[in-house]
Order: sequence, then C-alpha cells, then structure tokens
Amino acid sequence: MKSQSAVHAIWFLLLSMYAAVLHAALAPIQDDELSDITGQAFIKMETDQIGSTEYTRVNLGVSVATQTNIDKLTLGQYDRAGEVAGSADIDIDHFSLGTVDDNGNVVPFYIKDPYLEFAYEGDKMVGFRIGFNEAKGDLGGTINTLTGNVPVLIEGTAEPILDKANGWQKFLLGIAGVTDSTVLRANAQLVTESGEADPVRATHVGMENGQTLDHVSGGGGGWTDALLGLFGSDDCEVTGLATCFALSDYKALYIGQENVANPTASELPDLASIDGAAKGMFISVQFEDGVAWRDLEDPAKTINTVLGAFMNIPETDGTPSIVVDFNEAFNGTASKDTCAGSAMVGC
Repeated sequence: MKSQSAVHAIWFLLLSMYAAVLHAALAPIQDDELSDITGQAFIKMETDQIGSTEYTRVNLGVSVATQTNIDKLTLGQYDRAGEVAGSADIDIDHFSLGTVDDNGNVVPFYIKDPYLEFAYEGDKMVGFRIGFNEAKGDLGGTINTLTGNVPVLIEGTAEPILDKANGWQKFLLGIAGVTDSTVLRANAQLVTESGEADPVRATHVGMENGQTLDHVSGGGGGWTDALLGLFGSDDCEVTGLATCFALSDYKALYIGQENVANPTASELPDLASIDGAAKGMFISVQFEDGVAWRDLEDPAKTINTVLGAFMNIPETDGTPSIVVDFNEAFNGTASKDTCAGSAMVGC
C-alpha cells in the first residue's frame, strides 16, 4: 500500500482546514473581563479501547468554512486480489470541498469539530483517520473508485422513470398506479455492475439485488405499495429499468441536508451544531483488516473497516446524507465551479 501517499493526502486535507479556520483579531482582556469567561482548550486529547485495539483521538475544537481543491486524491493504491491492477481504494480526480458561485464568491464546505485519531495494537499503529463531528456542503470530483460506507437515498417524482420506460414498462407501472407525480424512494449503496454489494473499490452505486422501490405519496396507495413490492432489483434492473449507475457520473454530491440554511461566517464559531449537517463523516487508512472505529454520534456502535483506505459518509437524522432525485440518478450530476476565474475544476 502507498501508505506514505495516503498520509500526505490526509495531512493536506487537515492543513487546508486549518487555513480556513475562522479567525478573530487578538486583543488584550482585562482581569475583570477574564473572570467572566469560561471555555475549553482548542485541542483536547482522548483515549478509547475497542477489544485489544487502543485509540488516541486529538479533537480540534474549531469551526471551519473551507473551499479546498486537490488535483487527485489517491489513497490505498496497491495490488489487491480481485481488483483491477493499478487501481486504488479511493481514487478521485479534481477532489473538492465547497464551491464558487457565479459571482466568484466561495460557497464553503462547513465542518464542526474535526479530529485526528490513531489506532494501536500494542506499540504498532494499525490505522488512523481524519473525521468531522459535523460536515455539510458540496463534495466534488470524478470518482473512479470508492471504498467504504456510502449510503445514498434516491427520492423524487416518477416522471423521469416513466420517461425512460418503454411501452411494457409503462404498462406495468400504470397497473401499479404510478403516474408522473407519484413520489418514489429507493435506497442505494456501493455495488458491482451486477447489483451485488461492493464496499471495496466500487465503481458503481445503485440498488442492491432484491431491493424494491418504495412508494412515498401519490399513486394508488396500498395497491401501489403491494405491486412495487413484487419487483425487486435484479442484475441492476427493475423490469428492465437501470438501477445501478457509474460513480464517475456524479461530479458533485451534497453532504447533509441541502434545503437547510447554512450559517453565516459570524454565526459559525458560536454554533453548538450546524443544522442539517452529516454527523460522523471520516476518511481512514488501516494497515490490517478488522480495525473498528467508534461512531461518535452513537458511541455504542462501531464502523468496521478493511485493510486500506475507507470513506464513511453517515446518515443525517436517520436518512442517508447524500440524496438525489431520479433524474440525477439516471443522468448524473454536473460539476460545480470550484475555481475563481475561467477554470471550472482542477485549480
């Protein structure tokens, strides 16, 4: 494994965040003012243990608004059985956090309470991760391969499905009571091109074999529920309609709840929590199989990983932190500007 490259890439992310920490000018504080101030250290260290693995976590008590570009993010590039030679666990071209709007203004990626954590077995380090207690904003790039836990919710009206359907498929959907305005939902995850779960060096995202479309509203009520339940995804299809899609088609993905207002720069440092943020996002590197990381949102749970690099994008309040509609599922999402000036990506 190119562990040195992995370390460099993750440290680059950390330094980028430091550069974006909100600052205030230093000013002297009088003794009587100081007596009214309470707080905690900027850096706080904690220890933990899961089984025989010991952990040291360095909490950086800061709020961050950043716009970060990395030409190529490659973690865990080594020969792996069953995988394409030369591929990597995480391989993203023009990786970015945050965007730039049409007026050249930065639309930042928000982070609350980032941390670094190291895992040890005896005196040997077996893994490390950089994590965000809360994260929200646009993650961009061309995803070539991805390893980890990345649930996705596909939800929206059925119009794009019907537009893609042939006559027989429209007939079946019509019997189920599905119209253009019927709202449907499907859970997606990292899969192979044949619809099998694939958490290691995945190139596709979609419905796992056996999963069905869920009826949210509109249509024929319970009748729609019953009939849709008869058609599970099989080999990346439901009645001939595609249910798996290339990760490289999704050039921009929003982490967290996009319809919840973002904080202003002046509000961010004082917020106890960022509304609509994903809680528990991290990127880790393991030097052996079976390293488990504590879920800081629910400390009773752990996220089990495999040898190599791993990305965890958790749920937000019980819902996947990445949500796309059916039009985006079928057609992908376009790149967003991440540069001030004429270039769109790859600053």
